[in-house]
Amino acid sequence: MALKAVLARFLRRHRLFAADSMVFIYHLDQHRRYAPATRAVLRGLEEGSRSGVTSVLTLAEVLVGPCGPPT
Repeated sequence: MALKAVLARFLRRHRLFAADSMVFIYHLDQHRRYAPATRAVLRGLEEGSRSGVTSVLTLAEVLVGPCGPPT
């Protein structure tokens, strides 16, 4: 089943979800495969149709950014 269909079914059943750092990282990086899914999840938060939680660890992981090769 396509990711979009699975996600749509999941979001209809759940009004509260916990977001890991990957939701934000894929969204901010505009990941080719997962950005459409993150937009659907975050749009629900923005519209107020669902609620979400995350942790301070997520915030730290997103703010630090990717670890590149040593210089």
